[in-house]
Amino acid sequence: MPYVLVDPGYEWEQVADGLIVTKAGEVLRHDDAAQVWRIVKPRANEAGYLYVGSKQVSHMVLEAFAGPRPTPQHEACHFPDRTVTNNSLANLRWDTKEANTLDRRILRFRDLGITG
Repeated sequence: MPYVLVDPGYEWEQVADGLIVTKAGEVLRHDDAAQVWRIVKPRANEAGYLYVGSKQVSHMVLEAFAGPRPTPQHEACHFPDRTVTNNSLANLRWDTKEANTLDRRILRFRDLGITG
């Protein structure tokens, strides 16, 4: 299992007892016996979203670095890269379902070469 030493220059936040998340979207668990942080391999649900335990990785990243979900109507939006496994902070934001739908339309037009 890969491991890393967490130094002060590494951008991470503790999200649960023994778990940290990085701005790159990695989740690490502390191995007490070896005294190292090990990268946790998340599992994907049917739609491809990554989870560690019952928590969606994109939500963990946003909650750690952008703050709590503003309202229950907000969701984690992946943009500009719609790949749901890209959970880097630079690719995530809290926004509404309507804004997330608009993102899909914008990217579909971009992929078709339609501008304006």
